[in-house]
Amino acid sequence: MKRFIIILGAVVLAQTVQAQLLYWGLPTTAEQVAFGQGCLLQSREPQGLMHNPSSLGFIKYRTLAASGIQWWQEVYGGSASAVLPVRGYGTASLGLGYWSLGTMAGYSEDGRPMGTVQSQATNLGLGYGLVLDDAWGLGLALKSSRLNLPDRYDWGWSSDIALSYKRGLITGSLMVKDLGPDYPKNNEINYPLNTVYLAGAGAAYFEGKVSGSVQYNIRKEEGGYPSLSLEVAPLSGLDLKIGYEKVPELADRSPLGFGIEIDKLGRRDLSVTYGYRSYGDLGHIQALTMGISF
Repeated sequence: MKRFIIILGAVVLAQTVQAQLLYWGLPTTAEQVAFGQGCLLQSREPQGLMHNPSSLGFIKYRTLAASGIQWWQEVYGGSASAVLPVRGYGTASLGLGYWSLGTMAGYSEDGRPMGTVQSQATNLGLGYGLVLDDAWGLGLALKSSRLNLPDRYDWGWSSDIALSYKRGLITGSLMVKDLGPDYPKNNEINYPLNTVYLAGAGAAYFEGKVSGSVQYNIRKEEGGYPSLSLEVAPLSGLDLKIGYEKVPELADRSPLGFGIEIDKLGRRDLSVTYGYRSYGDLGHIQALTMGISF
């Protein structure tokens, strides 16, 4: 990309031109940072705009969560989400997201500097899930993103569909992520979405004190890669999280992510989660999530 070189933030997460624009897929929560795509199977509640909608139907309590994330200099973001069970009709979710993507340096075709601009992305997500026969979870999620630039904006939308099976402490899931029209919709030049197909299984042991999941992600435009997640509760109210995910084209991104959660159970369950992952010479990314369930 000679015309625009993104010198902060988004370029590191981009695998293809269209991937640079899909800001609903960027991490905003602590578990997204720790687990990567593995949060789609390992996480119990929605994580920003990235979640497995087939797990929603198994949630029988209301949840509110807010997250903030800091990456490199001017690059930061955040999200807020809510989960509402509708008695007898499944469970609905709402997610809002924001990214400040720092400074974008513009260059002409012959390499001359054209100045700098600021850019921000806003996101909206809606999800719905229900459970059949106490074991099968079905879910659908809709996501939209708008990238705001000084002289224009880009916007688009996508959908996720998912199926899961849960029996006791064993869970399996199939999901198709980012189905939708070419992005951005409002420009003559646009690109097909990089749809992801994923399958995984998870299990919990010792009354849920140890849990883990294995997931494989196959992208339409690139090759596949695994996501492995492990969560251990050595003490009551304390959870340690570790994720392994090596995306081939993200050489600077550490395959290991770490997280720690402190929670207080009672009439209202409160939790605070911190997530960390290194990006080598591009610094590190860290996030803090606070949630309440009631």
